[in-house]
Amino acid sequence: MPLGVQAHNSSTGSGLIQRALRTLKLFGGNTLEAPVYWNQMEKEEGSFDLSLIKGLIDEVRSEGKHLILLWFGMSKNGHPNYVPEYVKLHPGIYHIAKGPDGAPVASLSPHCKATLEKDCRAFGELMRFLKEYDEAEKTVLAVQIENEMGYANTDRDYSEEAEQDYQALVPTELKNVEIPDAWGETAPFGRNGMSPWKAAFGRYSHEVFSAWYTAVYVGTLAKEGKGIYDIPLYTNVMIGESGFEEAGLCYNAGAAVSRMLDIWKAAAPEGQSTGDSGIADSWRSQCDESDPGSRKVWRGRRCLLWCRKCIE
Repeated sequence: MPLGVQAHNSSTGSGLIQRALRTLKLFGGNTLEAPVYWNQMEKEEGSFDLSLIKGLIDEVRSEGKHLILLWFGMSKNGHPNYVPEYVKLHPGIYHIAKGPDGAPVASLSPHCKATLEKDCRAFGELMRFLKEYDEAEKTVLAVQIENEMGYANTDRDYSEEAEQDYQALVPTELKNVEIPDAWGETAPFGRNGMSPWKAAFGRYSHEVFSAWYTAVYVGTLAKEGKGIYDIPLYTNVMIGESGFEEAGLCYNAGAAVSRMLDIWKAAAPEGQSTGDSGIADSWRSQCDESDPGSRKVWRGRRCLLWCRKCIE
């Protein structure tokens, strides 16, 4: 069973990886979680350099340890910090999400097919390299797709592109999905004048809408990756069960919080697991605590390890 620690967000390619490995040894662990960056892998559009990732694998392999890679693609905590410069410099192609006032927010939109296409291509190159370089050694045990996906400071994307999707029919995959307490005590009259999403999911319609398109985005990457190299893939999520539980304010809107898990399961069947990033004042376990293989290890409020089932 993997037992480990997570390196700092900007560790890969620096001396911080050796510090993390020393910590891992002192901790008695066997697995290091470390990020890999889209912008470092594709500095020029269409040209891929995997040397940083090879160096990371070699460094960890030489210590007799395992790796779980964190793919920092279009989202790092909902923000596009690690996308290539050609993406940042062309918002007309790679669309930034908009808030309800029409102003841009600090998130790329999962509705944008151009962003998805380029992120998926880069992720495919990563998985292809892992298969070629590591399939025999199996230093890399799993890959996390993106990091804490979703929107910060808005409950959904209000751009023209997203608004067209919001007025469209709800996907048939969600036909039998119900969100508890979506309508409060009673359902209102006159649903015919509402967006199909509003009519189906009431006060959680914006969050469900965001969750569907965010999960479809992640699921597309998962399908691409699995088709190349079939190792465990998962995503992580900000905790939703804290504060007043409002999407876009207390946690990223569209994230795979417990209320949205059925949406994610329908939209991203290729993903094997979700893991909580463990940063909050309170925490509700999504692990089976009766499982003797389950363990939770904490550093302050950050959960360093999920239960065995999270990566099986």
